[in-house]
Amino acid sequence: MRRLSVPRPGLSIALDRFPDRRDTIAQLDKENMTFQTLCNDYRKCKLALRYWIQSEKDGAECRREEYEALQRELEGEILRYLDEFEKRTRRSDQD
Repeated sequence: MRRLSVPRPGLSIALDRFPDRRDTIAQLDKENMTFQTLCNDYRKCKLALRYWIQSEKDGAECRREEYEALQRELEGEILRYLDEFEKRTRRSDQD
């Protein structure tokens, strides 16, 4: 019996954000639990940012700025994982 693979929500968000890196993201997601956690953190950050963008509560603007900065940091970290994985893959292909 074949199991259907349902993408994790964090994976879907990363694929949406970096569609040109789809293959690398999918491979890293299969192999690297830390990358899975990073993508899930990115998903949670995006959800929180959406909340604070719509919020009219006191301090909402400050929270929005904090989550925007966190989003940029997480995107940078995801890109570092992708770049490093692709470098390693190219090296092993050359060997």
